[in-house]
Amino acid sequence: HERLRAQVAEQRLIALTGQLHPHFLFNTLQGISTLIHRDPEAADEMLAKLSDLLRDLLRHRDHVLVPLADELRYARTYLEIAQLRFADRLRFQIDVAVDADRASVPLFILQPLVENALAHGIGGRTQGGCVRVSARREGERLRLEVADDGAGLTTSTTLREGVGLSNT
Repeated sequence: HERLRAQVAEQRLIALTGQLHPHFLFNTLQGISTLIHRDPEAADEMLAKLSDLLRDLLRHRDHVLVPLADELRYARTYLEIAQLRFADRLRFQIDVAVDADRASVPLFILQPLVENALAHGIGGRTQGGCVRVSARREGERLRLEVADDGAGLTTSTTLREGVGLSNT
């Protein structure tokens, strides 16, 4: 019974991460489309980084869990892609405790959080801002945090969860 429950949970996680990839891909391709006429070199670099990221993800397509070091590499590449779109409006930091990067995490767990920090924290600000990704162990737990220095949500802000965030 426990083994069946674990298999069901694993299949559910695989299905959920399958929904994240098209969402991410659509948003990135939209960014490339926007840049293609304004800054063709940046669009070309963005496309090359997207290709690198997709190649990495395809290597892990059958894995539910990946080392945090790999997940952080995906987040860094995603942020580098976003930096091409936001130009000097985006800064980012990735801060990982020495003992945390070998932990296993669900594939693509950070991307929807980073995407929301960009869209809701940095995207609307003319001066841009900074996204910070951090990871550390707290006893037997792993604490992953994605933060931005945007204005944050106000009481009048309606938070609508998309596919990526609700899956995460």
